[in-house]
Amino acid sequence: MTVIQVTSPTPHDGKSTISANLAVTIADSGKRVLLLDADFRRPIQHKLFGKKNDIGLASFVDGKAEPHEAVQSTPVDNLFLMTCG
Repeated sequence: MTVIQVTSPTPHDGKSTISANLAVTIADSGKRVLLLDADFRRPIQHKLFGKKNDIGLASFVDGKAEPHEAVQSTPVDNLFLMTCG
């Protein structure tokens, strides 16, 4: 398993866009990808992929959801998304 973290010290640097594009690119190569949206202040991945943000990482950490409940499929083959929740 490989983990890639995208971060920067300031807002509006394009972290969410880079993360989404990187996840799509890796998924297109045939590898299974789980994109976690851990931006609790300004979550955006659910909007980029047209998904709901009602159950996700926060729900899982809080014990209100199991991992399989918090992970959503996306229109991209091999790409799964855990929204901020």
